[in-house]
Amino acid sequence: MPRPRVRVALASSLDGYIATADGGVAWLEGHDDAMEDFGTFLSRVGSVVMGRATWDFAASMGQGGGGYAGKPTWVLTSRPFDPPPGVRTFEGGAAELLREIEEVAPGGDVWLMGGGRAIRPFHEAGLVDTWEISVIPTVLGGGIPLFPPTTRGEEPLTLLGTRTFKSGVVELRYAPRRAR
Repeated sequence: MPRPRVRVALASSLDGYIATADGGVAWLEGHDDAMEDFGTFLSRVGSVVMGRATWDFAASMGQGGGGYAGKPTWVLTSRPFDPPPGVRTFEGGAAELLREIEEVAPGGDVWLMGGGRAIRPFHEAGLVDTWEISVIPTVLGGGIPLFPPTTRGEEPLTLLGTRTFKSGVVELRYAPRRAR
């Protein structure tokens, strides 16, 4: 049985930041049209993996009870916390986590969300199957970068598609040029 597809799907400013330096995302407001197919996206997701800072933010917004968006959720963290039902914590390697997901919650894609620290282990292990980046027409000038330094080096990608929304958001979908 093949491993689940790992999809990085998130928003980035035009200059490559996913949040302001203090973790703020208010700059994402006013681009609701880019979420028009979110239900379709979510219907293909079987489980969610996110970093601890993303979890903390989602929980502060009332998300997370029973898993993020009602999906089995894994939070990558070394800091202890008492997760609600449907949420597990994880400290190991990316491939090990995918094996656990396949055992606990088989079926559907894995939505990998969060910052670069959460994404980097999957990227460096060559486990990201699609990069789905919605570029928001905003220049932040600094903040939390989409891509922190990595040891992976250059990785050619194949464009799968683009969509442009009235709000100016451009959705880019890429896949690594490798056999899956």
